[in-house]
Amino acid sequence: MGYYTIYSEDSKEDGMLFIMLIALDVEGGLVVFNLKTDANRVVLTGDFLNWSEKGIEMTREGDVFRAKVKVLPGIHQYKFIVDGKWIEDPSNPLKAPDGYGGFNSVFILTTDGQIITEPLIKSEDGGVKFVVYAPDARSVYLAGDFNNWDKTATPMVRKGSLWSVVVPLTPGAHRYKFIIDGQWIEDRMNPAKVPDGYGGFNSVITLKQDGTIVFGEESPYPSGVPVVDKLKSEGEPVYFTIVWHQHQPLYYKENGKYMVPWVRLHAIKDYYDMAEYADKYNVHFVVNLTPSLLVQIEDIRDMMNRGEIPDVYMELTMKPADELTDEDKRFIISNFFSANWDNMIR
Repeated sequence: MGYYTIYSEDSKEDGMLFIMLIALDVEGGLVVFNLKTDANRVVLTGDFLNWSEKGIEMTREGDVFRAKVKVLPGIHQYKFIVDGKWIEDPSNPLKAPDGYGGFNSVFILTTDGQIITEPLIKSEDGGVKFVVYAPDARSVYLAGDFNNWDKTATPMVRKGSLWSVVVPLTPGAHRYKFIIDGQWIEDRMNPAKVPDGYGGFNSVITLKQDGTIVFGEESPYPSGVPVVDKLKSEGEPVYFTIVWHQHQPLYYKENGKYMVPWVRLHAIKDYYDMAEYADKYNVHFVVNLTPSLLVQIEDIRDMMNRGEIPDVYMELTMKPADELTDEDKRFIISNFFSANWDNMIR
């Protein structure tokens, strides 16, 4: 009898010690499950036993419970029933939701007599490694939002019954499917799915900033972080030029206040917002101002030095966000925005 044995660190659950070994009779397709525990009774059950509560009662041999099952090659789920309690395999990292808030343990029995219990999607070699079990396939491709769903852009490489490829991904949620012999297939080992718009589903993962992979669609960043703070430096600071063309006259009222198009003061405010961002994020830029705009800026500066507010636009722009009324917010949203993220209403 040939054996494929998996050794893992001891773990404890409810005071019971478990050690699990998987043995395989290559010719007969016989999988031998071993569980070392101080329990009184252990039953093995799984999809290959129709999840029967009776399952197969494991036989005690010394301090190890053992059961032998004939299993066909494929993906299988199982659990142990230890003294009446259903538990997942404490030593097997490959799991799938059981539909009751817990997990089933999973293994793949390949056609060439291997047992796989490692997660099939993981960070590796500077990217994310995708693996799919497809023993009878002639060709397998990976398609997703990261390659514009191109069905031939990312071929997977075969090794035995498994096909794999490493793809460089940026942090964030990514949707994907496998194309097996021309058929678009969801990832059976990934429980997270989203509608694909065609009556089916796409599989989805999220790559976190630290390289952790989560089954599901969520932000890779901590909550409450502004978008601009999520950007990573890709090289030298960007140099660019902002040019403002002032073609409108100075609408000056007799009461000494301007009656101006919103875009003018919006732009004036944004210039020093941009300067603040230039300092905060080490961005360099040049602003060219025309004479008529400079005149207005000087007038506004003088008025503000006297404690006067030029017009409603500037008044709302300078007003602290927590003092804005609902009417103020509606006016701002309808008429202008600020280039400074910190001033945005959200």
